Amino acid sequence: MAKNAKTVGLRSVAKPPLGPMQKIVESARQGKLVVVVGTGVSIGLTNGLVPSWTGLIKNGFEYGNKKGRVTNVHLDTWSNQLASTDMDDLLGAAEFMGRKLGAPADQVYGRWLEEVFSSVQPQNERLSSALKILASLGIPICTLNYDHLLEDVTGLPALLVSDTQKVISWMRREYPAILHLHGSWDTPSSCILGIRDYETTQTNEVRDLFQRNLAAFNHLLFIGCGDTLADPNFSALVEWLRTKLQARTPQHIALTREDDVSRRNVDPAWLGFVEPLSFGKAHDDLAEFLHQHFTPIAPKKSPRKSVSVSSESNTILEDYRLFLLRDCGQMTIEGVSADMDTGQRKFDLERLFVPLNVSACPPEFSASDPDSAAKLEQWKKENRGAVPFGKILASHKRLALLALPGGGKTLLLKRLAVAYADSSRRTA
Repeated sequence: MAKNAKTVGLRSVAKPPLGPMQKIVESARQGKLVVVVGTGVSIGLTNGLVPSWTGLIKNGFEYGNKKGRVTNVHLDTWSNQLASTDMDDLLGAAEFMGRKLGAPADQVYGRWLEEVFSSVQPQNERLSSALKILASLGIPICTLNYDHLLEDVTGLPALLVSDTQKVISWMRREYPAILHLHGSWDTPSSCILGIRDYETTQTNEVRDLFQRNLAAFNHLLFIGCGDTLADPNFSALVEWLRTKLQARTPQHIALTREDDVSRRNVDPAWLGFVEPLSFGKAHDDLAEFLHQHFTPIAPKKSPRKSVSVSSESNTILEDYRLFLLRDCGQMTIEGVSADMDTGQRKFDLERLFVPLNVSACPPEFSASDPDSAAKLEQWKKENRGAVPFGKILASHKRLALLALPGGGKTLLLKRLAVAYADSSRRTA
């Protein structure tokens, strides 16, 4: 009998092999799919208002010329490289332009990124809804773009690779966010643009480990990525996967136009790593293709609870409350000097319990956030001093209680258990 066969009566019927998109959808169902979004998606979301990567470099030259950082001679000299299809030529042009604008720290460089990306908004509702569905299914999304269009569409926060702790949580699917692999416009120093930036990414051990894990143990779906796999950051990753893991990694998929499939099938940057798959003849077909294969999960209706509770349930709850009172309701004063009679007596817990004051723990702010110090100071002003625990408990559904050994955590939990078990002892 065939290995992938299921028995129907007395006949053996082989399961047909899954197609590329069926495998992608199955990986999503199993929690093994990661979506990688490229410039093509931003162009589609804005109906062409966001420039391609080559267009962005040209825009940078024009901005530099307007600000007196790039001369007309420079424009003429670099125009041929900007028209080239060779990635090295484009990276060289991007490096030159970035230097002239003062990347990564000069205000001119930051103002240029702000001018290009700060005001862009999603306009393509159909594509927006398709991407929102991907996020609603819990599929991790990372982007190669500097803009925040995906954040606008999905409502998720932006995440930089430099924020290691949150990236680890993102990889575990514990922190939903849009991960910016090549940086974000509002943190100019994070943007990977020219040769120097790509060299830095290739020598960054944390990024290298993360990307290898991402590609080796997940199924990747590239959307709108085009020539992404030819950039040095990805080409180094692809070469490592080919050399070290060979055919043992998942066959990743990149969605392309129908007329681009044959070219991508023989593209050395794609060969053996990612398989091109047509989403249709025109760019506008992408949204419908995604809607066809990814559907939102219908919210489950909670069954209406019965108003009456069975006597058996009441008995179980009452037994549990009595157990809590026996186990937590009384204590001795061991360790305190007292006469023999007093030392052996048990007292109701609330008679010995001293109400606690608690202080909030400061949140973590990204090290790459230039406003982190100011945000921390503002947080300290808003959370100054200790607050009675009861006040915090009344306003928060979930708490993480931290204290040194002997700080009163166990006693506090016992006091809460007693208050739950016997309403007459809540305010005693």
